[in-house]
Amino acid sequence: MTTLADVLSQRSEESPDGLAVIDNGRSFTNRELYERVLRNNAELEEQGLAEGSTVLLQMSNSVATWVHLHSLIAKKCRIVPCASGLNDAERSAMRAQLTIHAELDAARLQLWEHYNTSCDTAEQDEACMYHFTSGSTDRPKICVRTIRQLMAEGASYVQTLRMTEADVVALALPLYHSYAFGFAFMGGVMSGAAVVLLDKFTPRQLIKELARHQATIVPLVPIMARSLSKLYLAEPVDLSFVRIMMVGAGPVTEELHQEIAGKYNVSISCNYGSTETGGIVSRLGSTRYRSAGKPMSGVRLSILNEHGEETAPFEEGHIWISSDSVMTGYLHEDEQPFNAEGYMPMGDLGFVDHEGYLFITGRTKAIANIGGKKVNPSVVVQRLLAYEKVEDAHVFARKKENGEDMLVAHVVPRFELTVQELIQYARTTMQDHQIPASIKLVGHIQRNEMGKIVKETVMG
Repeated sequence: MTTLADVLSQRSEESPDGLAVIDNGRSFTNRELYERVLRNNAELEEQGLAEGSTVLLQMSNSVATWVHLHSLIAKKCRIVPCASGLNDAERSAMRAQLTIHAELDAARLQLWEHYNTSCDTAEQDEACMYHFTSGSTDRPKICVRTIRQLMAEGASYVQTLRMTEADVVALALPLYHSYAFGFAFMGGVMSGAAVVLLDKFTPRQLIKELARHQATIVPLVPIMARSLSKLYLAEPVDLSFVRIMMVGAGPVTEELHQEIAGKYNVSISCNYGSTETGGIVSRLGSTRYRSAGKPMSGVRLSILNEHGEETAPFEEGHIWISSDSVMTGYLHEDEQPFNAEGYMPMGDLGFVDHEGYLFITGRTKAIANIGGKKVNPSVVVQRLLAYEKVEDAHVFARKKENGEDMLVAHVVPRFELTVQELIQYARTTMQDHQIPASIKLVGHIQRNEMGKIVKETVMG
């Protein structure tokens, strides 16, 4: 099997002067990157890091992290990715679930007190990533994906997006997130594309870096795309040299698509996936704005009804997928989510049309039972967002004292708005059982840096 080290070595031999990584304005060629990785391998060896260790890696968007990743993968380590600047509470929470042998950041390696050379006796034939995820249950789990599976995800991006050495990927997403890692790190290494690492996201800085490096591929999340769409510009900015601006980890509305196209002369694509599976569905250039797209290269998609039977086109069912990029499973969990055919449930409802485009209609777990009628909170959110006075909204089900479901809505007004006015609007666009029983007007809805809602702040 070809390893990531093989890919790096081959790139160094065949295209030594080709750009690999650009960090804070400094460029590193394939040969320079390879030599840095070799030196880092030796340094980690001298410091006593054994093969197969479980390493907590504080990741920044930097060439130092890029090099560490290659070194840890070469040493068949179990990598636990996290943000740089990890605090003690976060570190303790991770250590409560994992035996971690060492911690590594851009500057130093720390071998923890209980570390010894026998810690690598557990057999494994390749490195893997331990990603913490809530899965579809909101209970923290540890998702195990081998480097072979992650390389399969990278190859899928390369084939689906037709990535080549001529591409330049601009990465403002945090590298420790699975979407950024699979797309930019694995996709970049597998294709030979140069990757521009940005240590933080601001709309103006991203635009500046895109133009400076003539970036051709840009992975984003919805909150970043919305920031770009709202940015004041004294004059139009032409980003037509960007051939793929891909938004993952959330839907792309027709309105957002049109705003970006009108402002920057670039079309938005979208990506659907999860920590457990990597990217699995992409929509490239289609005007089916409500669709997540078609399965990426190597991905098999199945829509099953309640009886486990394949549905017909346009018939809603549960989304199941199979791919070489899908995780091995959840660590320390007796029950794994795969069915007999090896497919994994995404926890989403959806359907496909006659041309194979996937349309996501809601979360399996989020469906509320209101007076015996099923309500999809995401449908209610879309109806609320269609109102010109609503800037943002989140709708979820909560149990009443009698055990029945009720819908709760948190709404951020764009203009002056009252709850009664919002209810009156809702009555014109929703059925009675879809109208939230509780509506709270709030200043903002807290989201993490990937644009996902921080559930503890709205459901606690």
